[in-house]
Amino acid sequence: MFVKKNKTVGLYLMVVTACLVLATLWAVLATPETALAKKPGGGGGGKKQEISVSVTFWDRDGDAVQSDEEGPYTRERGNKVKAFIGMGGQLRLQTWDSTVRSILLNIPDISDPACPDGDFGHANLVTLGEDDDGLDGDGILTEAQLDPGVGGDRLNLLEMGVESSTRAGLRIGFPVPDNKNGDAWRLIFGEVGDEDGNPQTNLVLVTAGADTDGDGKPNSWTIEAGAGTDAAVAALLPAGEAPCAHVSMPFSITVEILP
Repeated sequence: MFVKKNKTVGLYLMVVTACLVLATLWAVLATPETALAKKPGGGGGGKKQEISVSVTFWDRDGDAVQSDEEGPYTRERGNKVKAFIGMGGQLRLQTWDSTVRSILLNIPDISDPACPDGDFGHANLVTLGEDDDGLDGDGILTEAQLDPGVGGDRLNLLEMGVESSTRAGLRIGFPVPDNKNGDAWRLIFGEVGDEDGNPQTNLVLVTAGADTDGDGKPNSWTIEAGAGTDAAVAALLPAGEAPCAHVSMPFSITVEILP
């Protein structure tokens, strides 16, 4: 009888322990990826440094870069939208892999048949380097400032002063359905100046918002590429090649850090 009772107690403890282990495992697996992303390093062993943001297009009349009219862009489970401030304070908004969200590009008619024009439905928007002289700069960025990679000299949105403004480069990559020139194409604001040192394209205006959480840093930004014909000129080019045209691509967006 005593042996049988001990076996029963032992079996009971094993069942309780197994239930506790399963409950703990379920709690870990059920943690929303947005919660993980808010932790330093994004919960990925310190390798992933992303701050989730919401990006809202103003969609003004005449804007050549517009939203799909489905509201702000945020990273949500299953929508495959990338909207974050990454390493170095660089904004990245991408819809390439999404089947539910898109970014609309309306590229003006171009006489060169090698250049794509018309409407395109996906884009990868990335902020580039800052014009070192700020609003009074020459509007010309160096190759390093135009490099979107880790080694590039980029505008750090997180280090901007509250309610300050600066001019910077910006790149919009987009896939062309018939894959002209074998690669995705790009629209670049802030192209390197010509051989005489004259700027060939406009920079975007980046304005930091207020400090809403008391940490001394802005929590939102606006990025604007003019509204007139000459106020939002971008270089149109395939990756790694010279521009085939310069086109007016006005747009405005608001970027906000998610709570």
